[in-house]
Amino acid sequence: MKIFNIQPIKVTKYIFNEEHLDKIATDFGYEVGFGYGGTKTESLNTLVITFGILFYAGKGKESLLSYDTIDDNHYQYSIVTENSDDNLLLSYDSSCQFNFESEGLEADVLSITEFLGTYYAHTEKFFQLYGFKTLPEIEEKIGVGRRLELSAVSAIDSLRANNMYEF
Repeated sequence: MKIFNIQPIKVTKYIFNEEHLDKIATDFGYEVGFGYGGTKTESLNTLVITFGILFYAGKGKESLLSYDTIDDNHYQYSIVTENSDDNLLLSYDSSCQFNFESEGLEADVLSITEFLGTYYAHTEKFFQLYGFKTLPEIEEKIGVGRRLELSAVSAIDSLRANNMYEF
């Protein structure tokens, strides 16, 4: 993928509630991910990328979603944990965009993966500058990997859904 007219990454939200930091030793919740959207203006294709993190400290409110009987002595439960601003440790949102020209699926996945690696490094640098643990330390603790290639495929799927990708 030929990537050009790259706009700077903009941090659109950052909240850090240090008073909740001690609660992550007992329990926590974590959501992280890239989001994608596309626009076409005249002959230019634009990919918009967002990245967000929600990190909750302490125990959220658990609710039973469903209860199924598998057999006489076995049951299956689906439980969801709802977190609120009362236990929000960190909230972070950022975005950027660039124009692109497709060069084939394999090349495009590689280009987007490399771009996401740079984006992710920018995010890590932001957290290092503002005194919070780096993302790899958090992700190691909770067992989440970066999965940038999978995210690149997701970006292409988003472009396909908007009729902006032909391969």
